[in-house]
Amino acid sequence: MSQPAVEVQRLLAALEQLRSAGRFTKASIEKALGREKGYYGHLLAGRIVLSVEHVYAILKALGVDPVAFFLALHPSPAQDSEVESLRATFMEAERLVDRSALRYLADKLQAKGVLDDEDAQELFRRLEKR
Repeated sequence: MSQPAVEVQRLLAALEQLRSAGRFTKASIEKALGREKGYYGHLLAGRIVLSVEHVYAILKALGVDPVAFFLALHPSPAQDSEVESLRATFMEAERLVDRSALRYLADKLQAKGVLDDEDAQELFRRLEKR
């Protein structure tokens, strides 16, 4: 399997894990996307080519910030297990939309070097809008 195909499979698996962890049904995702029954399953099975638009729409339906999602999907090789734990907690906090927890975790991620200053400031701007 080519590297891009492997990455698409990782991305699909991560989306499905988030959907399942958030207890969203496939039908609720399809409804949020304005699509017919079976659409999400076709995306997962590769019968519909996954696009960037699909990914962002699914993340929106799941209530997950794309920045947090892609940071979790592609961690820096320098990150240790503590940072990975913080990242997982951050993803869950993002889903629950608790601003103070998000700010705390974003500060921790920035201190660990997971978020650079520019990414951290963008995240803080987004948090202020909530």
